[in-house]
Order: sequence, then C-alpha cells, then structure tokens
Amino acid sequence: MPDYNRYQKMIINTLARKLGPAAGDFAEDMARKTGTKFTEISPGNIENFASHVEKNAVQFISPAEAQFIANTIRKLKA
Repeated sequence: MPDYNRYQKMIINTLARKLGPAAGDFAEDMARKTGTKFTEISPGNIENFASHVEKNAVQFISPAEAQFIANTIRKLKA
C-alpha cells in the first residue's frame, strides 16, 4: 500500500486554515466516524471523510466555510 503521509499532511493543512491547532484532532475524529484511521485516508476513500468534515465542521465554522473545506479536500491529489 502506498504511503499517503504527504496527502494526509495536505488535508491537515487545509483544515488548519480554518480550525487552527485543533485540525489534527478534528481529522482523527472525522476519520473515526468513517470507520477508519486517519493514517488510512487516501484519495480512494476521501469522499466519506470529506462528507463528515462538511457535516461536522459547522460546529466551529460557517456552513459555507465547511463546504469549501470539504470541497478542497475532495480535490487534493496525493
């Protein structure tokens, strides 16, 4: 299985722009809600993760910002 460490760092950086230092913990929680570990997130399984980000980020940021972040994550390339 390829190492997606760089890809996962891009996801954290995308989340950190709006969530700050909580981005890492938030990403771990969102991955757990999808039934996986964040270290297993890859371009092949990103849709479910991004959907959870879009749904749950509204606790901390506006719905428009949450949707923008989720769409940005969906477009990231490994």
